[in-house]
Amino acid sequence: MSATSVFSAIFPFSWLPSLFYALCLGFYIWDFWHAPDRSPHEEDERPPGEEKFLSFATIVFLTWWIAWFLPFFLKPTPWLQHWGVQVVGLFVMIGGIVLRQTAIRTLDRHFTYQLCLRPDHQIIRKGVYRLLRHPSYTGTLLEMTGLLLVGRNAIALGLFGVSAALLFAWRIQREEALLQARFGEEYREYMRTTWRLIPWLFGWSIGLLVLPKALFYP
Repeated sequence: MSATSVFSAIFPFSWLPSLFYALCLGFYIWDFWHAPDRSPHEEDERPPGEEKFLSFATIVFLTWWIAWFLPFFLKPTPWLQHWGVQVVGLFVMIGGIVLRQTAIRTLDRHFTYQLCLRPDHQIIRKGVYRLLRHPSYTGTLLEMTGLLLVGRNAIALGLFGVSAALLFAWRIQREEALLQARFGEEYREYMRTTWRLIPWLFGWSIGLLVLPKALFYP
């Protein structure tokens, strides 16, 4: 039995799109794994309840891993089977990576994965932060959406979409509350002139967490 026959027996769809998806997934994991350490320091201000949020985030990240590998074991969704979907997904993924890395480099040492404020923290208004308050989250959403479009499975897309909406809604609410507590009217003025994640899209509610307007414009 040839290697191609073995692969086809394991994965119930064409091997070439699967290989393309595997390469994109491998690159995404490599990029994530080699991210610089952005841990909080002792002197940083951290909000209460961070441990509870991090426990929830761990569950969400495990859900994302499941979503990543579902396309290898489930047949492609019919309306996502066209090769053009993978091409679009690749460009969306690349765009997300560029946006996220740009956001991280713009914030520099003020960017952290765990929520905190540095003693000398400032409101950054340059670059992508002139339009978006949370461009790194927008980049992550684009990265993952593009990656799963390459995977061509609607179940994986839906699993990511629901879990990401819940995660980012809660994170953004906590982050903006912390920033308003530190900077007061200065940050509220910044909020009035920027969008949360996606320009020109307004408020959206997530009923499970009762977080009105959590992802877009305040």
